[in-house]
Amino acid sequence: MASRHFKQAWIPTPLSGQSAVAHRSTTTILPLSAAMLAGSLEQIASDLTTAPVRHPVANRAYTIIRTLAEFIFKELLYALYTSLGGKKERPISAARQSRKFAEQMGGMWVILIRLASLRSDVLGAAFCRELALTQDRWLPGPFTEIRNVVEEDLRATGTSFDAEFCEFDKVPIAVRSFGQAHRARLRNSDREVIVRVRTPGAVQRAQTDWRFMQILLFILKWLDIGPQMRWDDLFFEAKKATNDQLDFRAEVGELQRIGKILRRRRIYSPPVCARLCTERLLVSEYMKGTSVADLMRAHKADPVICHDWLRENNIDLRRVWQKLFNAHHELLFEHNLFYTELWPSGIVLLRDNRIALVTMIGTLDSALQSKVRQLYRALMEGDYTKACDTYLMMGPPLPYTDTANLKQSVLRALRKWESRTHIKSCPYAEKSLSAALGHLVRCARQQGLPPSWNLARLQLAEHTLNMSLEFLNPGKNPLKAIRAYERAAQLRVIKQAATKDARKRIDNMADVAQLNVQLLENFQHDGEYLRRRLIGVQAKLGKVSAIVGRLVMMVAKLAMVALAVQLFLIIKYGQRAMVPFADQDLLGRMLVTLRPHSRPAWIVLILVLFFFWRFLRKLARQLFSREVRPSDVL
Repeated sequence: MASRHFKQAWIPTPLSGQSAVAHRSTTTILPLSAAMLAGSLEQIASDLTTAPVRHPVANRAYTIIRTLAEFIFKELLYALYTSLGGKKERPISAARQSRKFAEQMGGMWVILIRLASLRSDVLGAAFCRELALTQDRWLPGPFTEIRNVVEEDLRATGTSFDAEFCEFDKVPIAVRSFGQAHRARLRNSDREVIVRVRTPGAVQRAQTDWRFMQILLFILKWLDIGPQMRWDDLFFEAKKATNDQLDFRAEVGELQRIGKILRRRRIYSPPVCARLCTERLLVSEYMKGTSVADLMRAHKADPVICHDWLRENNIDLRRVWQKLFNAHHELLFEHNLFYTELWPSGIVLLRDNRIALVTMIGTLDSALQSKVRQLYRALMEGDYTKACDTYLMMGPPLPYTDTANLKQSVLRALRKWESRTHIKSCPYAEKSLSAALGHLVRCARQQGLPPSWNLARLQLAEHTLNMSLEFLNPGKNPLKAIRAYERAAQLRVIKQAATKDARKRIDNMADVAQLNVQLLENFQHDGEYLRRRLIGVQAKLGKVSAIVGRLVMMVAKLAMVALAVQLFLIIKYGQRAMVPFADQDLLGRMLVTLRPHSRPAWIVLILVLFFFWRFLRKLARQLFSREVRPSDVL
């Protein structure tokens, strides 16, 4: 089991050129550093030169309004162009402009663009690859403002800046739009720490951006631009991720939990100094090491030097891959935690195959986390029909539609994915577990089913982790690895609960528990028979609702005609409007009796007809767009 405290013996020898890189990282503006907050793509996409701009409030509002107006205008032109038979591929220049705007505005706009980059099924693969290059970069704030924030929060906890720190670097080692990190030294323990500080005005800037996003959301929905994107869910996920970055208090507890969980895997998570942490302040231990991003650059420059460095420090990249893979799935499946931005710059390599992870933490809803594990278990077992059903239960409500074609396309896509996992030369991005989830998303999109954004942050985290996994061991089979992890996890649970005298009893209990789990899953999915029955019921209900909806629409049109006639009569003839069929016996007498005899009565009649027509319109809309979840009928 690894030590609770960082040891100097773990620090590897300097990698060739690493000192120059470290010097460069302290003099340039980076979103995150290798030993601090993960999230920089500068090491991987070095051609990005868009500089962040600190706009005044008025100029920032003008820039956002102008950019949003251009975006909406171009989207309308794109919709018109595609409706006339033009190419459906979006221009890459639009993706570059969106990325440039997000990098200049920072914060919530960066999160929104990076989440949107997951929808390659809607926006196109090349378009999303360009969006994925978006970086969170910002200009450092004045040190006096940063010191005032630290001083104010520390005084609220009963201490002060000078009482806690004997050194505090004025130049930040990492800068993001919502905060920056400084290297410091504690006065009492003489330990080096990293102090993350939320910059002044970050909350106000996020609130302003959210107001503009609400305006954009209203316009997108009013103009019916890209309804298949489900803008409400996308903007909600962006706001949720922003709120997590603005408040450090939840992250403190999660980091303490993760440190205990990963310690036995010889994975080091820097401990936090909880007594100094506040909503705007997070103090954690400073580490020295070589990040995977540094190793990737060194390998690209000179593979021989990189190989010698690995042998000198007793580092096996295959074992590092296994540690990262198992740690990610243990945190996700057993503790409902995951690293949201585990970039190569946030994975620090230490001696003797030790690693340290430095980034932010996220969680899932407990019900959603349970379904995610069911989905991965179905992929491990090769039950792709169950995987399809589980994915549909995780998403938004479904329209009444025949899902047989969806399941057939999912079976073909996942079988092809499974065959590619056995090919060592196949790119890791095409055989990873996130690739299987991507096939499910694309198949659902091809069948016209609505997209799901509740897994967006997890998908983004796994895409980010795959960048490191592909470099560490590109030929590894992730399907075999997840099966091995599941077997080890089951054995670990049994060993933790078993004693020497009660092993046989525990084995029996494990069999019973496994049976209960299987029965529960079968109850949720109800087998292929009920799936086929569901398709028939959905088709019949869809036909009935369509017929009733058309009848209601006909009645609504008649009500509209009657309303127009009444308005015409009251305008032309006033209260003495002529009654049709007045010379008929029964019908004429009824109409004469029901005819309004005063102006207020005419107004009441017109209002009744109007609200009756409005009610029929809403009823018809509900009948035509009725939705259902598989879990609601199974």
